[in-house]
Amino acid sequence: MTTVASLKKRFAAMIYESLLVMAVGFFAAALAGIMDTVIVRMLPNLAFLTPILTVFLMLYAWWLYFKSSWKTAGQTLPMSVWKIALRTTHNELPHIKRLRMRFAWAVVFLLFIPLMVYYFARYFLTLPIKISTLLALLWWGLPWGFAFFHPRRQFLYDYLAGTELLDVAHEQNQK
Repeated sequence: MTTVASLKKRFAAMIYESLLVMAVGFFAAALAGIMDTVIVRMLPNLAFLTPILTVFLMLYAWWLYFKSSWKTAGQTLPMSVWKIALRTTHNELPHIKRLRMRFAWAVVFLLFIPLMVYYFARYFLTLPIKISTLLALLWWGLPWGFAFFHPRRQFLYDYLAGTELLDVAHEQNQK
């Protein structure tokens, strides 16, 4: 029987994952820089769109990275190293709709909400940068903090997407 991966293993895999996500992000940012330069020089009336296009390009690059990894084996490279697999709550490989949901919820909780909290605290409440940053970081921890209270230790975005991270060390040893 497959068990839920421990929080220790999941956080270790996330540290490793962050390095790969940064590499994908740097590549996407380089492409965005080229795209922005071309738009500003050739279509200056559309220059106001470059920040939005940059965000979409970054998100799309991250989505392609995760989708390509999750779709075939339910694992990214760090998940494979730590013998963790993404499955539905019924221990099945998630279909594309669930993968999209998981990615979208993760983006909402790990990017958009912390950025909105920071922006609101900084520019509407006019709080100092350090306090605004601290508030954003507290919200950033919400999806992972949820795991401490959930009986199966699911992250909030996994819970909402109907997925979970399972320890597959025993399965891989039997192969």
